[in-house]
Amino acid sequence: MTRTSRHLALAAILTVAAATRLLDLGNTPPGIHHDEASNGYDAYSILKTGQDRWGESRPVLLEAFGREDYRAALYAYLIIPFHALLGPEQLILATRLPAALIGLLTIASLYALVARTHNAAAALWAALFLTLSPWHLQLSRFGHESSLTPAFTIFALTLMAYARWPFQRDNDHTKLRTLPLAIAGALFALSLYSYPSMRVFTPAFLVAAAVIYRRPILNSVRPGRNRTAVTTALAMACVFATPIVMLTITSWEKTMARAQQVSLFHQKGLVEALIQTASQYAAHFSPEWLFIDGDSYPVQSPPGLGQLNLVLAPFLIAGIFTAARYCRQNRTNTLLLAWLLLYPIAAAPTDAAPHALRSACGLPVFQWLAAIGCHAILSSIASSSRRAAIATICTLAVTANGAFAIRDYFFGWARDPWVAALYQKDLCDAMRVVRPIRHNYDRIYVSNQYSAERRWYSGEAYIIVLLALPIEPEDFHAWSKSIIYERPTDGFHRVESFGPFIMTTRTDVLERSFKARPHQRSLFIARPGEQHGRLIDTVTDENGTPRFEIIDLCPHPHAQ
Repeated sequence: MTRTSRHLALAAILTVAAATRLLDLGNTPPGIHHDEASNGYDAYSILKTGQDRWGESRPVLLEAFGREDYRAALYAYLIIPFHALLGPEQLILATRLPAALIGLLTIASLYALVARTHNAAAALWAALFLTLSPWHLQLSRFGHESSLTPAFTIFALTLMAYARWPFQRDNDHTKLRTLPLAIAGALFALSLYSYPSMRVFTPAFLVAAAVIYRRPILNSVRPGRNRTAVTTALAMACVFATPIVMLTITSWEKTMARAQQVSLFHQKGLVEALIQTASQYAAHFSPEWLFIDGDSYPVQSPPGLGQLNLVLAPFLIAGIFTAARYCRQNRTNTLLLAWLLLYPIAAAPTDAAPHALRSACGLPVFQWLAAIGCHAILSSIASSSRRAAIATICTLAVTANGAFAIRDYFFGWARDPWVAALYQKDLCDAMRVVRPIRHNYDRIYVSNQYSAERRWYSGEAYIIVLLALPIEPEDFHAWSKSIIYERPTDGFHRVESFGPFIMTTRTDVLERSFKARPHQRSLFIARPGEQHGRLIDTVTDENGTPRFEIIDLCPHPHAQ
């Protein structure tokens, strides 16, 4: 394959990647999940006021939905430029754009890395596999901090490869490039701010890499011209890691609250937790998880679709055997096998594992190993014409399998009524109706009615209201709020009211509210049949089924 044809093939792959990551990003997935909205609104608040929604200035961690739900702020900071560029009318799109663009850059970076450490042919396969990956597609269109985790390791390793360290031969004493190596050190440190699983995976991965590359590392730190580059990289890593390390030491409960809340060792006895951890670790390598069913939570994975494309299975097996066979010739193969074994270590000891978000740090290694396997299979064919024919068949099979996964995402999963409910599309649509008229009302009541039949979902609906209207952060900061915990031991709070918004239509709440303010003008965003009054509009789903009724009630019967 000529250099020009390789570049054309890469351009075609990146074009497909850009289309599948960016097409209709603000509307697919439909609405916005409350975890995305939490990042999006905190970013909007920091942009407008320099504080998150709870008034914390320049936060390293963001309090999302309670005292056991602190999250790294890095993804929110990445959203800020897009909020500034697109404005308040496009907050949902802006919230997802960092994930999509970083996903696209990850594909390009993986190509560069594999081309540098293996060969250009394997690099093209790796880029194609990652482009068509259902796991990566899902993450790249989800405005969540976990979408950063596949990128950090790939970006850092790519820079290290271009810095010529430690991937060079032991006797290669060429001068290292200081700048890319320093940036790589900073990226490894910054990965600790992306998602809690990286605080486990990144140190383990670096220890494994240090053992695997111990000889070139020791050679580079001896007196000579390369010591400055390595020292600079280590210094950059220390500088960027210091704030999160100090915060962990000084605010252990705050930093580790979420980890403790989901940890099996916090929920169960030691023996039971160890047994379940071992079982869940093994499940991360099961065909059911990887190729058939994927994650059980529909927000994180389309049901009935594996985390990886099924056609990758033989290539992945071949890649693992090839990497094991040629470990001594190319230590990068050893690093890949170590990466494969390490990727579940953060997710395995938590509940609901295997978990697509907590184990996303391992996503690129599957595509890389499968690319090595595919290239090895093709290279074993002596006849060039037969090799070209089989390469074409492999390309068609991979593309067809990937196209099926993409079609299922856009035309199956994204149009599933339950997915739309989980992303609270109905409430986002209701906010578009309320936006031009909300200042006409003294109180706005939003239903949080629970649907046992899974007709709708109302989890943390207040954050959807804040982002979808949107509410100006200065107003939210100034308004009085009612925030409660059901029990003292609960880690997650419930926001009952803020300013004119009351996040319930319970009869007792309405009675108290109208007794205190008998002549207030009220607007209800109510579930069908929940309230009666002058109907302003009805929010329906794609099938025309009513989801919300926008009702004007002035005065309310409870005022009598």
